[in-house]
Amino acid sequence: MQDEYGYLAEGGALGLVGSGNNGGDTLVALAYLAQEGWSASAAIMRPRPEGDPLVRRLQEAGGRVVWLDAQFDKAALEQLLGSHDLLLDGVLGTGVRLPLKAEVAQALGFTRRKLEEMEDPLVVVAVDCPSGVNCDSGEAAPECLPAQLTVTMAAVKHGLLKFPAYHLVGELRVVGIGLAQDGDGLQAW
Repeated sequence: MQDEYGYLAEGGALGLVGSGNNGGDTLVALAYLAQEGWSASAAIMRPRPEGDPLVRRLQEAGGRVVWLDAQFDKAALEQLLGSHDLLLDGVLGTGVRLPLKAEVAQALGFTRRKLEEMEDPLVVVAVDCPSGVNCDSGEAAPECLPAQLTVTMAAVKHGLLKFPAYHLVGELRVVGIGLAQDGDGLQAW
């Protein structure tokens, strides 16, 4: 089955989900894909909150949730990477500080190595920015996942146009976040 953009839904989408807004955006995207008939899985790299509505929404849409929080489960992540075609990178967002915390660096570094070893690696789509990129300076952690596509919300973050980040974003697309405009074309907050 192909969607309107020609992507195959058989292998499905895997989201790497962090604790911030990018993680929430990734869960919303996965729920939408699941509702459209995609196989959708979330590898969640944060503590388990009680009754997270975005996790519940994904599960109700038929998506799978795997928690990688307590002891980083390399085997589970490797299995997930091997059984999907598309990877949504939603671990870290615009407020990242370098160097990365050890547990995040370990997870992203492991993922990057596995993608590099794959004969047919997943297509990586960064949610707002590749995890590990400083959106102000353009600096990037060595563990940062290079994306084929970065879907950034509301506006291009200027750090994404600086080096080395520029080499990690792939194609850059800006999408709206549903903010209404008043009569003068200004966004109403």
